[in-house]
Amino acid sequence: NHLIIKDNIINAKLMSRILKKYNNIKELDLVNIDSFWSSFINITRHKNLVKLNLASSRGIINYIIFLISINCPNIQILILKNQTAINNSILELILSKFNSLKLLDIRGCIKIEEIDLINFKNTYKNIKILY
Repeated sequence: NHLIIKDNIINAKLMSRILKKYNNIKELDLVNIDSFWSSFINITRHKNLVKLNLASSRGIINYIIFLISINCPNIQILILKNQTAINNSILELILSKFNSLKLLDIRGCIKIEEIDLINFKNTYKNIKILY
């Protein structure tokens, strides 16, 4: 129930095959993956994810996070460490759409304004935010 892929360059076709091969993944770690953004769309096939780690992976855009927020409602741990595309607007979407979220790691996300982060922490007190 736990799939780990790290430190790789993966094209969309291979990523699609990998994510389709495994059913009922609960924890998915795609760490330091270099790929085109469309490679990550197949994450949304895994509706039962409770942990998703996309730390330092390149190709993650806000649209992917949006699709995951719609299709993977059970995520409790979301690690987006060092994601340069994550900004205040997508942070607000994450905090409001991931209803099961307990831990959000956004350390190294340089586009997030500290003043907004303080407001988000005050609004979403049930979510531990690592920044």
